[in-house]
Amino acid sequence: MSSPSPLENPRAFARRVLALVRELYPDQPASLGADGETLRLGSAQFGLGNLAAKHRLAGGRADMLRRLVKEHFDVLLRDSESLIGGITWGEAKPILLPQLMPEAFLRQLALAEKPFVPGVRIGLVIDATAGYRYARTDELESWGITVPQALEVALTNLNTRSQGLQVHASLENDPMLAFASGDGYDAARVLLPRWRELAAEHLGMPFRFGIPNRDFLICWSAVTTASTQAAFRAKIAEDFKRQPYPLSPRVFEMNEEGNVRPLA
Repeated sequence: MSSPSPLENPRAFARRVLALVRELYPDQPASLGADGETLRLGSAQFGLGNLAAKHRLAGGRADMLRRLVKEHFDVLLRDSESLIGGITWGEAKPILLPQLMPEAFLRQLALAEKPFVPGVRIGLVIDATAGYRYARTDELESWGITVPQALEVALTNLNTRSQGLQVHASLENDPMLAFASGDGYDAARVLLPRWRELAAEHLGMPFRFGIPNRDFLICWSAVTTASTQAAFRAKIAEDFKRQPYPLSPRVFEMNEEGNVRPLA
């Protein structure tokens, strides 16, 4: 098998991982998630972003992928009580994070989520050391926690995790702010009240933003010149087509209260 490129398509990567998991762990009920980019083990659905990042850092070699998959899933299955089986609210609370996800994620499992914008939902991720998975509706019910309550906790955790991260900014004639840390939560940072405050200070309200993929958030002023706005729109549309973990090709506007509307 030829070595993958550092920017291997996430669906192709997921298929390769699935084949290795089935070979290495034949007793595990492994399958692809509905989006084609995640992996299901029993009732749990796992993101592969952390594993893909490790593979890229290792040079993207095919022989290295087998070793990384074994290391990753050995730990994951060892810690299966929290990652595949049950987990208490006390255990989940400090590692719960929000993540924007395509509606396709909901086709196979009843995940805990709420609508955000057309085609995109706000999901809840249990981000453990061994790996991360999406929290399910039945889990929140067993905890006696509602989605709004869990989301409030998740946003607090994401705000803490975001401290010290670099914000890409251009504050000259056409001000712009962007996040591209690659930790899987960049697009979700548009949900943070602190981000809204920062945007209000530098961009004014309402501001416009794009979330072409999970690992990129770009925001700009509503009064930005037409040519710059057109360039941002083109960038968002292109990233949606080409980058891993796509979310939306559209442009949105957010006001002071955090309400969002899509723009034509």
